[in-house]
Amino acid sequence: MSEALSSRKAPNQCETLAVKLRLPVTMAQPPSLDTSFGQTSSPNVSLSAYEMSSGSDGSYPFTGKVVGYDYEFVPPVDGRYECTICFGVLREPRQTPCGHRFCRDCILKWLRQPQHRCPVDNEHLSDSMLFPDNFAKREIDNFTAKCPNSKQGCDVIETVKRMPSHLKECPLAFVPCPNNCASVLIRRDLADHMHEHCQNRLVHCPDCGQQGKAADFEEHVQSCPHGKVKCEHCGEEVARREIERHRKDFCQKTNIPCMFQALGCEVQVQRDQLDKHIRESLTPHLSMLCQGMVAIMQRIGINRLSTEGVPLSARELTPTEISGFMSSLVQPLQQLSLETRQPQGAPGDSRSLDSSSVVKTSVSMHRSPSDPKYSMLISSGTQEASGFSHTSGASDYGVKMAPASLVGPVSGVESESLKSLHHDEMLVRHKQSLLELQAKTETLERNLKQKMKQYDQQISELEGKMCNGQYYWRIRNYSRYQREAEHGQTTALHSHPFYTSPYGYKLCIRANLNGVDSAKGSHLSLFIHFMQGENDDLLEWPFNGRIVLSVKDQNECCELRNHVAETLSSKPNLAAFQRPTTPRNHKGFGYMEFLPLNVLRNSSYIRNDTLIIKAHVLPNG
Repeated sequence: MSEALSSRKAPNQCETLAVKLRLPVTMAQPPSLDTSFGQTSSPNVSLSAYEMSSGSDGSYPFTGKVVGYDYEFVPPVDGRYECTICFGVLREPRQTPCGHRFCRDCILKWLRQPQHRCPVDNEHLSDSMLFPDNFAKREIDNFTAKCPNSKQGCDVIETVKRMPSHLKECPLAFVPCPNNCASVLIRRDLADHMHEHCQNRLVHCPDCGQQGKAADFEEHVQSCPHGKVKCEHCGEEVARREIERHRKDFCQKTNIPCMFQALGCEVQVQRDQLDKHIRESLTPHLSMLCQGMVAIMQRIGINRLSTEGVPLSARELTPTEISGFMSSLVQPLQQLSLETRQPQGAPGDSRSLDSSSVVKTSVSMHRSPSDPKYSMLISSGTQEASGFSHTSGASDYGVKMAPASLVGPVSGVESESLKSLHHDEMLVRHKQSLLELQAKTETLERNLKQKMKQYDQQISELEGKMCNGQYYWRIRNYSRYQREAEHGQTTALHSHPFYTSPYGYKLCIRANLNGVDSAKGSHLSLFIHFMQGENDDLLEWPFNGRIVLSVKDQNECCELRNHVAETLSSKPNLAAFQRPTTPRNHKGFGYMEFLPLNVLRNSSYIRNDTLIIKAHVLPNG
């Protein structure tokens, strides 16, 4: 319940009408309600006060003006049918006891002022003393006038009573686009606009079939995964989602490394030229392969291979010959095992290599150097060979000695166990290091977020101080917040704080997008709240001045813009204007019924899903 109405037990008819005319009232900040959808019903509020403009200029509908008819009447209307407040032809005429006639909304708004007197002869007057002038209303309804869209070419002359019906169908009337694109155009051009030019019309992507807005179509075309793009190397058209795979595995013009890169060949050629490079570089490739084989033999302790059975001709080796050549390495490895183990045991207790080691070595020697598993197997074989220990120093190839604490030879199983333990220890250390690093990273990230939040608050505070009492609040994603308000999830939004001057009062705007109390579901509600500021002890309290709240019309055509604005005058006896005792005063001052929701929808007040609210604070003194 608002502060202005909390002391009223039974409001009279005048007070009820004043609320409907957006009379400023003080509102307490409502609690956040979690109401399920469908449990609340929106009040059925008449929007007769916001019917379409009747101006002869064919202005945009829903201007929010409540004045008399300003049609171009044919013939001209006698002056006795004009309202002396708005100077238009009487709309819903009301007559006073002193014999004067006014528009219903004009005289009711006049009587909201403290003095309750007739604006013509200054006689005492109240809303209860007014009565409808049905005789004048019947006469005015039969007056004929030109269509307000006559400047656009409409030559229809219609009675006042039937004019609203004509305006709903007039082909030359200005209407907003039903797709909410903020365009205002003549009704006869609406169909062509919606099908060909509207940025919010739905279009289908020919590549993926998805549906979206025309405004986003160009951006979608640039990123559609099914769209065709040209490979920059070969010029072939490929689906965007396949282009990387095409470059990596199929493009014939992409540069790829030679298959002998691991052996030292640094040449990169196009994929379709790789076979030619292999044929032309046979000699250097064989040299690289030979050097790699010698390095492997030295690593595992083989001085020289047996030439028995090895073909010496320069012809290309067959797979069978290569297999036999690589298998010849097995016998030298076995001999190496006998030489390294016999000095450690009793005579005749020589141990040959485990069959598994021989098999591993044989398999590794049969692999191609380009096979990734080749280097792994050679490394494994090297580690196994390093487990053998020599007692004589005659060998030219150093082999790792067994630990001194072990008595006797170290078997292959024991060596593998030691390696496994060492590997596990290294894994634990790495895991611990990763956990410590992760904890430090999380702490730094937390501190960074706190600092960024502080900086954002300081920047927002500085921006609020520099606005000098004129603050524009852009409510982006309006449709989402409106739905949340209808479902009871987010009933109220608050703007960032702003100041009347760098050392002035601190305030914020509160918007209830779905209304509050009697205006819930029918009107936009706007209020102003005072907040605790840095200089409150230097300011005069209670606040004394005026506050202008307005909703900005964002029509592209400046001549058609019609901002809705209301002025609030401070009332020192209300808690809303006292010095705040909490960070934000829970009492606010404003309008429950600032603007009907039906006026906001499908109008230029909402553009790019953004509502703009302006607050202009004018302190006295």
